[in-house]
Amino acid sequence: MDDVKTSWQKIRTNIMGAAEEALGKRKSSSNGRRNNTPWFRKEVRTLAEKKRYAYLQYRSKTITYREYKEVRNRVNEAIRQIKRDFWEKFSADMEYDLYGAQKRVWNMLRNRRKHVNELVQTTRITTDEWEKHFMELYKDDTGREETDNACEEEEEEARTPLLTRMTTLLTPKKYKGQ
Repeated sequence: MDDVKTSWQKIRTNIMGAAEEALGKRKSSSNGRRNNTPWFRKEVRTLAEKKRYAYLQYRSKTITYREYKEVRNRVNEAIRQIKRDFWEKFSADMEYDLYGAQKRVWNMLRNRRKHVNELVQTTRITTDEWEKHFMELYKDDTGREETDNACEEEEEEARTPLLTRMTTLLTPKKYKGQ
């Protein structure tokens, strides 16, 4: 049993080390505190629970989709109204107490929600770099590139679809919300 734990620990350490080396470590500045939105109050929580309950009732076929949709739309409208009222009151308070509200504004900006699920930004590899890489990779044994024009033309025809396919596969995709 001890041998299995030791082996598992070694595997885990190696995988974690390789992942950290390849991806790096992400630093989170939230220090475990929750970044609540300022307008999210008890009434919003109860409305959200009401919407969730209606959804669960709909999923269990106790109510129809139309009934669920009515509840959902009423709740969403009420939440939008609460948000709107909060921001109107907040901006009105700022107009009358500009210097006192500055601290609240800066705290809000400083503590705004940071997305944890960030996309890893990769550097794009150009077609020329791919071509250079594959030319280096497929040099003949003596280290010289083939100079036969017929072979080069055939290689060029074969290389172009491969490079096109590789660049389309490796280009970063746009995800929803980007």
